Amino acid sequence: MLFLDVMYYGCHLFYKNLLTKVSPSIQPSIMLGALFGYPMAAIVDCLYIYIACEVPIFWLFFVVGLSGILLMFHLYEVKNRKKRIIKDRPRFFSNKRLNLFTIIFIVIIALSILFIGGPVGKYLLRLCY
Repeated sequence: MLFLDVMYYGCHLFYKNLLTKVSPSIQPSIMLGALFGYPMAAIVDCLYIYIACEVPIFWLFFVVGLSGILLMFHLYEVKNRKKRIIKDRPRFFSNKRLNLFTIIFIVIIALSILFIGGPVGKYLLRLCY
């Protein structure tokens, strides 16, 4: 949970600095859910191709990604965990720059998984035939 809490706090700081005159909103939890839900959907699609040797149904990607968004929304907004996280200010490391670098690194990995999923899926389909 520390991993998700730190990432949520990073998203919260991003929106706090970007939107200074807006009240607290659900955007950090939605962004965090999309950041982990859709790369997870790409991994699930690739695993489906690897196991079944066929193209997954169209909606599988969107359902898995939306499930990630709804899970983060439920975890941080419905259970009101965000207040405790904003008050505690969790971090990976005590150094602010190292913490920021780690968050950016995780975001880059998540986005790269999202965009590499298509070519990997195509490669896995070629191996099946």
